[in-house]
Amino acid sequence: MNNPLKIGIVTEYYYPTLGGIQEHVYHFSKEAASRGHTVHIITSNVIGADLGYDVYNKDVKVIRIGYSLPIISNNSIGRISLAPNITQRVKDILYRENYDILHIHSPLHPVLPILALSKSNTITVGTFHTNFDRSIFFTVFKPFLKLGIKRLDGMIAVSETAITTVKEYLRPQKEFRIIPNGVDTNMFRPDSNKIPSVCDEKINVLFVGRMEPRNGLDRLIRAFLYVRDKGYSNVRIIAIGEGPLKKIYQDMIPDRLKPDVIFTGALNGGRPEYFSSSHILCFPATIASFGITLLEGCASGLPFISTKGAGFPKMFEDSESGFFVNTANEVEFGETLIRLIQDENLRRRLGENGRRLAEKYSWKNVANMVFDYYAELLDQKN
Repeated sequence: MNNPLKIGIVTEYYYPTLGGIQEHVYHFSKEAASRGHTVHIITSNVIGADLGYDVYNKDVKVIRIGYSLPIISNNSIGRISLAPNITQRVKDILYRENYDILHIHSPLHPVLPILALSKSNTITVGTFHTNFDRSIFFTVFKPFLKLGIKRLDGMIAVSETAITTVKEYLRPQKEFRIIPNGVDTNMFRPDSNKIPSVCDEKINVLFVGRMEPRNGLDRLIRAFLYVRDKGYSNVRIIAIGEGPLKKIYQDMIPDRLKPDVIFTGALNGGRPEYFSSSHILCFPATIASFGITLLEGCASGLPFISTKGAGFPKMFEDSESGFFVNTANEVEFGETLIRLIQDENLRRRLGENGRRLAEKYSWKNVANMVFDYYAELLDQKN
């Protein structure tokens, strides 16, 4: 794409909160700005949070409206934005900035995405990220959401899984374009700096994610207890993240094993060092639409264990970079862990396969797919 664009990106989810959509928005906006495009991120404030991230990506302008509040959604913690006169404020921004492309993440999600969709005055693209079985919101507001999805000029999904329920509820006329999440392969790599305090004789099993029901840290803890009971004393869990179930998970661990389960809290910039210092990634989520955590692990050269049937894209299975098992079965999960603990050559081979997979999905390559799609939509308009 030769001519620079002015791109508005609308999202309920952005730093300082952490998660897959936040990572996607940050890295795509950074890549787009590096190509000479003007990029604005339209999101909300987070009460009591440090907004230093807004200047971290200095080439991207962040416009914040109102305040983001947590809600329970899809067996997870979602967010919605509230502010006086928020509809008019969104409209004013869109008309003032006059974007060439308005790119809305989770475009049918209240509040900012769906307001931006209703007030958009330009080519509008929506990226769908979420995998869910059923939704009260979609059921109640189905007629309005059907009207909303018709306003999208282009529809992207990060995987086939992310569009299944949307198709079932809304039966959109337009076709989805599958464009996966990306990974920063320069940040996440096997030779990143390491954390000296965890680089010893132990095998480090890494978990990264919000500590909530669907991410399954309790399943990993039960498998860890199984492995330790089998006599493997050289195994440690490193759990990165925060969430409402953290205390419950901590209480699952017997006192004698607590030194070998490290809860780091939420991390952003320090994650690559923990990946590089680990030997195995476990992400036993029960529902997923893509799995940025798996891709970060692959980029870092880690073999993974994750949940069979949770909705991860087939590309991970085809890559032969890890194992999908029934993580609810602590014996199956634990025995798979033991297999990787025992076999350093297997860990290395799976990790090398994963690195090759991740290089296909660098942000440079994923951004190329997005800009090719933008070009198609602009040509259609012209």
